[in-house]
Amino acid sequence: MGPQQSGKQFEVLFDKLALMRGFYPIRIPNGFQITQQFPLKGFLIKSPFDYILEHNDHGIAFLDLKTIATKKFPTALIKPHQIKILDRLGSKNVAGFLVWYRKVDLVVFFTAKHASLSANLCMADGLAIGKLHDMDLVKLMISGNKSPDNKSSGCPD
Repeated sequence: MGPQQSGKQFEVLFDKLALMRGFYPIRIPNGFQITQQFPLKGFLIKSPFDYILEHNDHGIAFLDLKTIATKKFPTALIKPHQIKILDRLGSKNVAGFLVWYRKVDLVVFFTAKHASLSANLCMADGLAIGKLHDMDLVKLMISGNKSPDNKSSGCPD
């Protein structure tokens, strides 16, 4: 399975699991902008994150979903504007990156600040919320702001 298919699978399962557990996942689509000069041209605008996750008892989270086949996620694959916006949103909310490490089937949350400090997001340095089909979204909402923001000491192979 290629990265695009894996990413789509992650999003579909995240949606279903969130709804089954009483959460309301709001998918943030990419946008399209048209220039105001003639001739009119359009271009795609990438959204800064994938989801707003809401729950009546547990608040709100802003999440970008990532997936990787290895045991470490290179932060070079994250756009600077994503880190900037999610870091700002994370000052009062849970906000950051959910990374699905497919090789070991583990989903781990990282704050934007953590992503800005490290070359790689290592599984052991974030907040593990479970296997793909059994993510603990309540744990994410309760402990996401408390997850480590420190620089990674390096990922084991």
